[in-house]
Amino acid sequence: MKKVKSRLYKEISGQFENEHTTIGLLCEKLIKKANSVESAYKEGNPDKTIDKLSDIIWYVTRISAKHNVSIEELMARNLIKLESMLLNGKKLTRE
Repeated sequence: MKKVKSRLYKEISGQFENEHTTIGLLCEKLIKKANSVESAYKEGNPDKTIDKLSDIIWYVTRISAKHNVSIEELMARNLIKLESMLLNGKKLTRE
């Protein structure tokens, strides 16, 4: 699989937006796409699950672009949270 630079991806992914593409619309579609990841997983279809996850990257990229935040900054912010969780002994659990 080819590696993609985030700046290039952001530029190309933006070509699929128009004047009606709002953050609210992107958030709604992101939630629907997240549900489709769960459905693909429950179907036992790893390829479909990964394909749906790749769609989520598009929505995350577009929402963050509208806030002038890079994917790298999102990862850095999340890494801070993960490090804090590790220091506090927290792990992902069922709620």
